[in-house]
Amino acid sequence: MRGSRGFTLIEIMIVLSIVAIGLVMAIPNLQRWMSRTNAQGFEREVFSELQGARIRSSSGTVRYRLVFDFGAGTTSLQVREAGGWSPVRGPAVQAPFGAGFVSITPSGGAAVTSGLYAFVFNPSGEVYAQSDTADDGTIASIDNAVIRLTGANLQDTASILLYGWTGKARLN
Repeated sequence: MRGSRGFTLIEIMIVLSIVAIGLVMAIPNLQRWMSRTNAQGFEREVFSELQGARIRSSSGTVRYRLVFDFGAGTTSLQVREAGGWSPVRGPAVQAPFGAGFVSITPSGGAAVTSGLYAFVFNPSGEVYAQSDTADDGTIASIDNAVIRLTGANLQDTASILLYGWTGKARLN
């Protein structure tokens, strides 16, 4: 055992200090990366919900609508049945911490930043805006609408352009 040597306390403290400095430098970058990834995932989920509503309505004879709840930070898909609007199975898309809707701006209209707002998808392919989700009399045609989304960081903003005459959407 004479030739073997262990680590000294000083050597262990130096290694632990180097590891601690590396962690202190890495954690903020990891948090930013996770925030950006969450925001991008939310953007893609909202985009997918828009596409899903369009596909469901054009493949059948019933209307679908996608309801945006600014307060809860959710979108939920609903179908028009004889008794009114019913939720489509599956949970609502929930915005992750720090992400959410900034505004929805229909063509020729003012930006909506609070409350409930919906897009109604017709089987003919057209999309209408619904400013009051409790009143079908508020459904109005639009040329297009811009849905602005945000993440926890200022750089994590995106917009989805929804075309009223075709129901197609484009993620910017």
